[in-house]
Amino acid sequence: SESAPAHPNEHFHYEGDLRNRNAGPFTGGSRMLVVGALRRQEVQRAAAGAIVVLLAVAVLLLSRTPADYRLPMLVLITLGAVLGLGYTAPPLKFSYRGYGELVVSFTHSTYAMLFGWVSQGGDWHNPLPYLVGMPVFCAVFAANTVAGIPDHTADASVNKRSYSVIFGPTRAAFIASVAAVAASVGGITLWMDGLVPGKFGLVF
Repeated sequence: SESAPAHPNEHFHYEGDLRNRNAGPFTGGSRMLVVGALRRQEVQRAAAGAIVVLLAVAVLLLSRTPADYRLPMLVLITLGAVLGLGYTAPPLKFSYRGYGELVVSFTHSTYAMLFGWVSQGGDWHNPLPYLVGMPVFCAVFAANTVAGIPDHTADASVNKRSYSVIFGPTRAAFIASVAAVAASVGGITLWMDGLVPGKFGLVF
């Protein structure tokens, strides 16, 4: 993990990462700050630069978006910024308030699909991106809940309310298992109903 880039949110979760003795390739952050490969000031500058670039891209995207779709795109862009930055950063700190798994699951499934759908001219009222996003939401939720189990002790020590901390590791694993089954059932249902047809649907 020492070659992985540091996420800006790691600046706000430094104490938890520092105390984590079970970090791995899928949990515990990149550890760039913990091992001293990057300084906090460098991560802050990179985060500020990324925000400037994202703002520029957002303005360009909105300028190329037809007028009828401009408001939904603006709402989606704003929502993505709030959820992405608010996952660990104050004042929202979703992951410290028991909403981390839900935020990650939504942004990595329904939000991503809806953003792609609307940005390519799709009507946000259409149920298709929401339906396709549902089993992906469950799959990401399962993976993210399980990934929090090795971080249980470190998260609890800094009052980060992951599901492993709230419900305990055993119950969190059970919740993740139920979500994984729901993801499979949802994906198969969408394929059988023809909403995601053909070979792609079968793989999905």
